[in-house]
Amino acid sequence: SISTFQAGSNFYIGNHLGATGRYVPLVRGHETPAFERRDAMVLAERTVGRELSGPEVSRYWFGRTWDDIRADPVGWVRLVGLKLSMVVNDYEVSDAESAIVYADSSWVLSVLGRFSRFGVLFPLGCLGIVLSWRRWRELWVFYALLVSMILAVGAFYVMARYRYPLVPLLIPFAAFGVVESVRRVRAGDAGTIGVGVFASVLVSVFCWWPIHDRGRLDAHAWMNAGVAHAQLGELDSATRYFRFAVSEDAGSAEAHNNLAQALAIGGDFGGAVLHYEAALLIEPRLIGANYNFGVALEQLGRGDEALAQYRLAVEVDGNDVEARAGVLRLAGG
Repeated sequence: SISTFQAGSNFYIGNHLGATGRYVPLVRGHETPAFERRDAMVLAERTVGRELSGPEVSRYWFGRTWDDIRADPVGWVRLVGLKLSMVVNDYEVSDAESAIVYADSSWVLSVLGRFSRFGVLFPLGCLGIVLSWRRWRELWVFYALLVSMILAVGAFYVMARYRYPLVPLLIPFAAFGVVESVRRVRAGDAGTIGVGVFASVLVSVFCWWPIHDRGRLDAHAWMNAGVAHAQLGELDSATRYFRFAVSEDAGSAEAHNNLAQALAIGGDFGGAVLHYEAALLIEPRLIGANYNFGVALEQLGRGDEALAQYRLAVEVDGNDVEARAGVLRLAGG
């Protein structure tokens, strides 16, 4: 088997109409492996109207993707170009964990992260490729591996860990590029590295071009770290990371909601209210936010406002038993 049966759904995520080139779950809120496989199967079977095998599920999603591509071929070509640019871009599109979070707690990673990064490695690797080109008969398989990996990632969607296999392929070329450049300069033959240096500079501009909304993506990384600390009961650290998330992406309802919950757990209901208000202003039907907002308001003695939030929570989610109980309690039955 050249891939898993989720190849189809992954191809759809990276290439459907409206795709961004990054990972987006088939069902919002189901961004974990526990849901991904099941969601792909359930959605496919619901549309087809019968049970499907793994390969049939994959073929279903491939079919939907090709339909979308045929509907807007020009847009899809632009999308593929964007994804190929993302593959070689300096920014690491993280999954659940991000290097910036670890660098926040490690001065070693903080210092190394300034220059030991993809935006430095890739241009140096290109320098080495140019300077070693005369040996292409020996090295062609490595060139082929690099090209095939870039195309493979670009065909689906871009994530740091998906492009990571490029790193061990680029390191020998980058090392050769640096060593060979120094050797030629010392030998008085600096003119022969001109093309390689020019290519490296040109690629550097391309690698460092800002094509991502870094603030929003970084906010997700800080939120994931905050959730992890909250699950460990480390409320201060969780609150700190949620504040980082809000500062990076003030337009994220999820960031405001997470910070509000952490503040409420810590007893700062006044601060929680401010961020619940911000979250609901951005996304009025955010599941659970109205109920939690009501709890914070009730703790501050603002019963009428809390009752209004409990009622809104029931409107958003009719199965919210706790919100219904809040309505009964404050409305006097």
